[in-house]
Amino acid sequence: MMKIAIIGSRNYTNKTQIKNFMFRLKMEHKDIEIVSGGAKDGADKYAKTFALEFGLDYSEFPPQHEPHNIHCVLEAYNYGKPYGVGYYHKRNKDLVNYSDKVVAFIKDDIISNGTKSALEYCKKINKKFVILSWTNYLLYIHIYRNNMKEDKLTSVKVIDELYKKFREKSIRDDFSLQKLVNRSIDLFVYDEEFAKKIMDYDNLEESGSKY
Repeated sequence: MMKIAIIGSRNYTNKTQIKNFMFRLKMEHKDIEIVSGGAKDGADKYAKTFALEFGLDYSEFPPQHEPHNIHCVLEAYNYGKPYGVGYYHKRNKDLVNYSDKVVAFIKDDIISNGTKSALEYCKKINKKFVILSWTNYLLYIHIYRNNMKEDKLTSVKVIDELYKKFREKSIRDDFSLQKLVNRSIDLFVYDEEFAKKIMDYDNLEESGSKY
């Protein structure tokens, strides 16, 4: 069973993005367990809500000064301790260690301290993670050079209406945004005709800005 942690700020409010993401997980994978930090608001709240709504296995790692509940991975004696900020950091590590992959939902490219802590720990232990933004789409670009694979994290702003059309086509054709970005970059770098066509294309406008 693949364990996917969903994390993000308590101020994250785009529940539709999380719902759509989790629905696609349910459609594409048979054995999925959703993991969260158990916060009562934001990304954690929506992760729990839609995991249970879609009938997915669900587990959580609340900080250990919180009460134990039926979804906790750790046993009851670990909970109900006096409040301590350190329990948030321990929670993040426990959650990342338990999960196979981590997906962070953020708003306006602002990563909260708790989410940042979890992602930094992912980097430290080489845990795969993805960041999905409400306004800008943050992408992993997989670059292969001399049989070495590097993950480069970058940010781009995508026109909403254009992205919606891409999503429809990508689902229909089973072609991911990751493939599009990597292949387009490769063609742009190594195919002069393709590069010129891209550089000369200027039909995209939004709020007076050229894309």
